[in-house]
Amino acid sequence: MIPLSPTLIGAAGAAVLIAGLGVAVKVQSSRLDAAKAEIVAVQGRFDAFVAQAKALGEQQAEKAKAEDAANKQRQEKANADLKKSRSDLAGVYESYRRLRDSRANSDSGSVPQAPTFTASADRTCFDSKELVGSIRGLETGVLRILQQGDQAIVDLGAAKRWASNSTRSPQ
Repeated sequence: MIPLSPTLIGAAGAAVLIAGLGVAVKVQSSRLDAAKAEIVAVQGRFDAFVAQAKALGEQQAEKAKAEDAANKQRQEKANADLKKSRSDLAGVYESYRRLRDSRANSDSGSVPQAPTFTASADRTCFDSKELVGSIRGLETGVLRILQQGDQAIVDLGAAKRWASNSTRSPQ
């Protein structure tokens, strides 16, 4: 065998070590380049996703604005219809009150004066003013109940018409 000097062995070991480190650096550099390329590809897909989501969000926002505008128009129309219905109903009841009051002021609708005594127990006499007053009180109470019921019917009808015409957003 050839005798080798320790310096030559040290130099050969250093050369092998440097060559091994060079290979390791080359391997790691290629892995780093591959990771960078993958990051660029993922970033590209992410940017495309963000752009698509933004476009979809803008479309939905425009659609929601259009639906809101249409619903607002329908609500305004329903409110106008309700106001007209309430006004018409109030007019009907006001006409009825005027008719009732004019009839009450004339003697044509009043009960004739009752005699102070009755000939038989089968006949009962009432004080005509109290009877007419009681009938008018009853009539006023019944009219108030009818008016409240009619108002509730008008309000419910308006709500049903508005609900049937309004657009519904998907949940």
